[in-house]
Amino acid sequence: MDDSETDTLIAVSKPKDKPMKSKKQRNLALGSVYPEVIEPEKDFLLPQKVKRRDSSNHYGTIPEMEPEIAADSPGPLSATLLMVPIVAMLGLALGIYEPLIVELFKSRICEYNFNFTRTICLDLANFTGNNASDIGAETTEATAKITAISGLLSSVPCLFITLFMGSWSDNFGRKLPMALPFLGFILSAFVTTLAANYPLHPYILLLSPFSMSLFGGWVVLLMAVFSYVADYTTAENRSTAVALVDGSLLVGKTAGILAGGQLLSKYGFTIPLFIFGTLPILAVSYVLVFVKERGVFGTSQQFSCAVFTTKNLLDNAAVLGKKRVGNTRKHIHLLLLSTALGLIFLGDQTALQLITEKSPFSWDVATFTKFISVQNVAVGLALALLVPLFRVLAASDIWIAIISCISAVLCSYGYAFSNSTATLLVAAATGILRNFHVVLARAMLVPMVARDELGKLMSAYATLQAIAPLFQSLFFGSIFALTVAWWPGFCFVLGSFAFVLSLAIFCYIDWDRQNEIYSL
Repeated sequence: MDDSETDTLIAVSKPKDKPMKSKKQRNLALGSVYPEVIEPEKDFLLPQKVKRRDSSNHYGTIPEMEPEIAADSPGPLSATLLMVPIVAMLGLALGIYEPLIVELFKSRICEYNFNFTRTICLDLANFTGNNASDIGAETTEATAKITAISGLLSSVPCLFITLFMGSWSDNFGRKLPMALPFLGFILSAFVTTLAANYPLHPYILLLSPFSMSLFGGWVVLLMAVFSYVADYTTAENRSTAVALVDGSLLVGKTAGILAGGQLLSKYGFTIPLFIFGTLPILAVSYVLVFVKERGVFGTSQQFSCAVFTTKNLLDNAAVLGKKRVGNTRKHIHLLLLSTALGLIFLGDQTALQLITEKSPFSWDVATFTKFISVQNVAVGLALALLVPLFRVLAASDIWIAIISCISAVLCSYGYAFSNSTATLLVAAATGILRNFHVVLARAMLVPMVARDELGKLMSAYATLQAIAPLFQSLFFGSIFALTVAWWPGFCFVLGSFAFVLSLAIFCYIDWDRQNEIYSL
């Protein structure tokens, strides 16, 4: 149906003696032909101006509606910079928490199992009593088991909540999903403080990671942050914005791990706990005061606190099965597959640490920690600086991702065949871009869905981020154990095939999207 037919229908539907003076009346009339054109109430949503894209696609759907952002809303740069302190504080909190909770687990297991004093358990590495080596080994093994349980408790509730929260945030905004997860961090800090000051059973300490995830944890928080960035950015600046936020998160977490380890060794649990408890309070305050709520696109329903509804769950799932222009649905699935492969096979730090402990490297834990810290900071800064540079040089997101996959393959083979510290450092240098394709996949996914589906899509991405660590330990732990006797680096060779597959995915999508139907 063309515009002339639309005008004719509207003219017939209203008597001449009752002109439609108000915009609401005109929109209601137009809604009889195109229901989606009805403009929402202005006191609830950002002002919108309907744009029609002349794109009659395969499926005979109506022209796509593209809402505009209100004039007083933050621009792309401002919206991105608003998110940087949030993810930086999240990274710092997570970085400080990791060594803190491991040492608490170790101390409580030592005290409970062997009836040692806290002083001995906190310095168990230097314990020289009877059966010292056996006690140390048993404590380490028990700590590893309870830490694995801790990882599950800190991720499973997040996965459940994000399945509902993505759809909810598309209807009612991103601010609440940004603030709520930090309440879980505050509750976790309270539980951890109790465990640090009272001789509680080690398994009671598991309430700490569980409480951190009760309000969605870092999974829901990152879903909301990147949905917010996607709301305000365009194709020209989105990849730069996503890279800046992701880089800030990586640098913040690395700084937290370094600071947490140093503070823990010098001051015990008190100072790290204080910082870990203060950061989420500052973050919640920052979100409530400085983050401007996003307008809600495409809905006229009143605000609702009902998150865990069947509708939200089904809407969240439907975004991946929805029929779209050409092969767009397939492209979304392939980009998510590439993201999953990248998240899993970039998590090779444990295998790399085990390799460097052996000859010819013979690194100690401190040396490896410095190496990983420098590498993570370099990657974070590269994300924030090189992606904008590539964009200035007119490189598309997909070609940056292709270069990133090549960097990942070279780095994996370098790790596999390294026989000295020098060659290992060269391999790490070639991998400075290897994280880029995972980050840019997020930016490439955004224009493939409608504005009111961004939260649902970011929810799917965040789900992969939460699941990936479980597969990391499964792959690198099992493969390394099977091949360590004859080739410790073999797991990196196998991992490189995942990056080759990702490379093929990006090349295929780039080729397929040359079709003119995607530019209409």
